[in-house]
Amino acid sequence: MYVVAGASGNTGRVVAEELLARDQKVRVVGRQAQKLSPLVSNGAEAFEVDLQDTPTLTRALTGAKAAYMLIPPDPASPDFLAYQKRIADSIARAVADSGIPYLVFLSSVGAEHPEGTGPIKGLHYAEVTLSRIEPLDLLCVRAAYFMENFFMAMPAVQQYGFLGTDLAPDIRIPMISTGDIGRYVAQRLEKLDFTGKGFRELLGHADLSMNEAAKIIGAAIGKPDLTYRQLDESILRPAFAEAGISSSVTDLYLEMGQALNSGLIKATQPRTSENTTPTSFEEFVRQQLVTAAAPVR
Repeated sequence: MYVVAGASGNTGRVVAEELLARDQKVRVVGRQAQKLSPLVSNGAEAFEVDLQDTPTLTRALTGAKAAYMLIPPDPASPDFLAYQKRIADSIARAVADSGIPYLVFLSSVGAEHPEGTGPIKGLHYAEVTLSRIEPLDLLCVRAAYFMENFFMAMPAVQQYGFLGTDLAPDIRIPMISTGDIGRYVAQRLEKLDFTGKGFRELLGHADLSMNEAAKIIGAAIGKPDLTYRQLDESILRPAFAEAGISSSVTDLYLEMGQALNSGLIKATQPRTSENTTPTSFEEFVRQQLVTAAAPVR
């Protein structure tokens, strides 16, 4: 049996679906059991648990041969880094107490750095904490910049007619579809072909700049003249606050943007067939983002 956390979210849902499609037994965990019902109808076992509840999480993991764990987002958290550390500590205790032998953990490119990377600092802490557990075969999947982040930028496209984030327009960074992360994780869980403590950077289909992304989005929504603008803190802070994002989370995401712009956050493993995933940005825009941008047509 496999245990999959965050099974109502972007990556966990795909991990569970892929394993179920391969006739594997899957226990899906989440904070609200009703959100897991589509997976239950496909044969999964639902287990309601807050990942900060260590005893209950331990019970969810006990008897499983492998698990996929992550730190769920909490955009309203008043202290997001402290929240990340609580989740990481709880997962580590539950993994150790349950005796589960294999774990895949969702991390990020840049997690080798202890400081200066915004929310990725919490993933660094989690990697270090989990790596202390013996015996445990651990694979940390250090994923690239999520293509799904562009959903947050679509209101500006709709209202103002430009694409905007805090990233510099011409730096090229690896971008990945979260669906590809889920499919990769499911494959590694099924094979259980990793030993010891290690990581794999997952770099998506290609590196892309924000200027290039704007051209691709513009072409897909019928606005070939769509431009990109780098937004500064004075614009982003009130926009984040209006969206219900706490000042703690905002501070960390602005720090992450600066780290991407400076090159502190970058891939450390060369791009190969093993860390390149199939979904191109063009395909992601056509199949998912265009729906969000429909009002600008």
